[in-house]
Amino acid sequence: MTMNLRQKISEAMKQFKWFFRMVVGAVTMFYLTMLAAGRLVIGKCSKKGPKRRKIAFGIMGGIIVLLVVGGIVRNVVEEYDRRYGRVEYFDRYLSQSVRSVAFRDGTCRVYDLNARRYTTDKLEWVADAPLNDDSLTVFSCNNKRGYINVNNGEIVIPEQYSKAWVFSEGVGAVLKNGKIGFVNAENETIIPFNYDYADRNGMPIDYLFRDGYCVMTDSRGACGVIDHQGKWVVEPQYDCIWTPHGKYRIVKNGDKYGLFDDKFDFVFPIEYDYIQFAPVGVFLTKDGCKSHVNFDGTVIQPFVCDYFNVLYRDSLVYEGNENYDTESRHVSVETDYYLYTVNGKMGVLRKEDKKVVIPAKYNDITMSGTDVFSALTDNGVYVIFDKDGNQIGSEPVWKKNRRK
Repeated sequence: MTMNLRQKISEAMKQFKWFFRMVVGAVTMFYLTMLAAGRLVIGKCSKKGPKRRKIAFGIMGGIIVLLVVGGIVRNVVEEYDRRYGRVEYFDRYLSQSVRSVAFRDGTCRVYDLNARRYTTDKLEWVADAPLNDDSLTVFSCNNKRGYINVNNGEIVIPEQYSKAWVFSEGVGAVLKNGKIGFVNAENETIIPFNYDYADRNGMPIDYLFRDGYCVMTDSRGACGVIDHQGKWVVEPQYDCIWTPHGKYRIVKNGDKYGLFDDKFDFVFPIEYDYIQFAPVGVFLTKDGCKSHVNFDGTVIQPFVCDYFNVLYRDSLVYEGNENYDTESRHVSVETDYYLYTVNGKMGVLRKEDKKVVIPAKYNDITMSGTDVFSALTDNGVYVIFDKDGNQIGSEPVWKKNRRK
């Protein structure tokens, strides 16, 4: 006997035991309830002749049967709903008239509000509606992907692909035999299956066309850009190319960032530690310093930081300008420096002239003396700086902690 058959028999036995207990409970409950009422009715009718007594027995028997059947049906419905019924708070609207209805067994169905009917059988999942004017989104059934129209809930392309992505600019990316191509709403191949699908270690690509271009990968997982004819506009050579912000795209290679315009010419070369879009222009971070510049390179603000505060140092004696912690008995003395952060990294500013003493490239910075700083690097080494930001030494973390 195969394991699959054993599992089926075991599940069938569980279902039978559940049904048997439910029937016995329902029959017992209603029989006891009606017994007292039946005896009262039959007792009164027996005084008026055997014919009326038979009628009373028939009526009481019919009532008991109806109540038992009703109880069974009710329990069956409640149990089915508990196991397989709808989970209403997981419903998602795919359009104004179509929504995805979730069930407790982990499946879903698509429901047309106008027609007041389900348009699909149970599916594994349905993706969100496209963010543009396209109307086809992806669904999964039997671990295969197909497409459904979000405006009427009807399946347009049956499940047949191992992977698929929502439509954009009239086409949808699908994976077949390990290659990616693009199809239209009639399931006709528009861009041939010439592109490799690569696992990008947590850096997924949505394979959506935006303004006529789509980010695509090669077999190594390197990113490039193709047009609607499937031609490489940007050869695959970058680690990541972001979706456009207006007409600009951030591009990354290694641990450095750059910026493309809508012609894929460099506005800023790939030499920055980080690039962020601002309401106007961008924030550029390089060598621990962050500046706000316009897209033409005009400097809006030469120095920007995410956060800054007064830098305190520990002291063992009172010096007149201190905060005393009664529990640790540490004296925190205010210094002539600010501690500032840029993109999660710390640096030091001088209060007097707001000059950067130590760039924001370190995970932690403390003062070891009146004008000596210890800065923790990513590889676990403390770098020692003097008051002018000159490196005067270094030591590993374990050695510094042992001295404490």
